[in-house]
Amino acid sequence: MKVSRVERRVIFAETDAMQVVYYGNYLKYFEVGRAEFFRQFDLPFTHYIEKGLYLAVTDVAVKYHRPARYDDLLLIETRLTHVGRATLNLGYVLYNQDTRQKLVTGTTGHAVLDEKGSVRRFEPDFAERMHALVTPPDSSDRPRSRIHAHTPTRRQ
Repeated sequence: MKVSRVERRVIFAETDAMQVVYYGNYLKYFEVGRAEFFRQFDLPFTHYIEKGLYLAVTDVAVKYHRPARYDDLLLIETRLTHVGRATLNLGYVLYNQDTRQKLVTGTTGHAVLDEKGSVRRFEPDFAERMHALVTPPDSSDRPRSRIHAHTPTRRQ
């Protein structure tokens, strides 16, 4: 199984008044996992940034199982779950490293964009290397709800 694992300690600035991790900070932990995944499997996105290409987040889903707290040592597991011509999906599971309790599961969808915001395809060799790393997500780790940016509509 092609899974990246990285530890990250919760710092005080990431918590609320009750010393519980603020819910939005889990997306930062996903980003830590994502960066380490590509680094550990020798697919650094610095290669793309040098060419003026970026991996934009297109959607996010998060399921909160248990809270992380100040000074907890987190284990962030990241896996690549899908690769398309210009898109990819990653799955994440965050654990409390000491208790082994599952804290959060989530997914992110991404698209490759150029500096003008136009969608670009992955280079063939890069896509081939990523396809070799795809691991389908465990169904128990899939979040059931999605967070999408939208403009509220007004009913009349």
